[in-house]
Amino acid sequence: MDHMKVIKQAWNTTWSYKALWIFGILLALGSGGGGGGSGNSGTQFSGGAGEWDFPNTFEMPEIATGVIVAVVAFCGLILLLSIATVMARYVSEVSLIRMVDDHEETGEKHTIKEGFRLGWSKGAWKIFLLDLLVTVVIGAGMVLVLLLAAAPLLFWITKSDALRAIGTVAAIGLIMLAVLLAIAVATVVNTLVHFVRRAVILEEKGIFKALRESFAFVRAHLKDVALMWLLMFGINLAVTLAMIPVVLLLLVLGGVTGALPGLALGGLVSLVSQSETLPWIIGGGIGALIFIAVIAIPSLFAGGVFKTFESSVWTLTYRELHALEQIEAPEVPAVPAAPILPEAVVEG
Repeated sequence: MDHMKVIKQAWNTTWSYKALWIFGILLALGSGGGGGGSGNSGTQFSGGAGEWDFPNTFEMPEIATGVIVAVVAFCGLILLLSIATVMARYVSEVSLIRMVDDHEETGEKHTIKEGFRLGWSKGAWKIFLLDLLVTVVIGAGMVLVLLLAAAPLLFWITKSDALRAIGTVAAIGLIMLAVLLAIAVATVVNTLVHFVRRAVILEEKGIFKALRESFAFVRAHLKDVALMWLLMFGINLAVTLAMIPVVLLLLVLGGVTGALPGLALGGLVSLVSQSETLPWIIGGGIGALIFIAVIAIPSLFAGGVFKTFESSVWTLTYRELHALEQIEAPEVPAVPAAPILPEAVVEG
């Protein structure tokens, strides 16, 4: 497989197919105190007798109904936003995969509306269940491995300092190995899941069938898949390093653009407000919102474009390896049909 050709083709598709960016941004969006007073609380100390005088009853503090309603409404809003974010994340992933696949197959470019229609399917639900299954299984396995790695710490229940020291050193070494194992397993599983998702979405296979066949498929093309992973790791690292000065610039720009309007608004509010703190709370809140927007919007856009490119790379890799597999498959020679003998010869 020509890996550089696939990467260039994925970038050309990403750059020319602007409708994909919306779904990449949604995919990037989904992929990623208090105070009080003190008092004696009704408890008194009789200094002479040295005894505590506890109250017979404990009264719960009164909470206004409006506060309860506001807290419940806020929690409900957070829950709805979380569900909407998860839905958008999986619908967008299906849309990206299907839109790129259709573009490579027919040259057609879908609109954003058509992309949402492609993404709103059983495939989105399937890959959600796939991610849930992988997370639960891998998470449980990693917890078990870490518990086993920390088992030498049980030597601390003994009274031997030597055993305690040996147990501590052994546990540290085993935990470090467990962390390295977790990183390796996560890398392998994440790479495999790229192909499982596409088998589920593009070939409409069941989750377990897609897992079995994708494992065999990746093992058969291990060299090509590993090289593509290395190339994408390098590209991801390069993009991350290139974004460091950009983020620093955005931090400075956000600080300036957020501080000036915040101070100005705080000063204006202080002219009409009797409170000394309210104007600066309002000004600080507005300044913080501007600061976050200046940093988050460009970062989210850049992350969305990169997510689009990354998804396109793995979709094209999936297509390319399947195409090579069909070309390299040996042709089975046709077995000539047995001649039909006359009935007289057969009976003789």
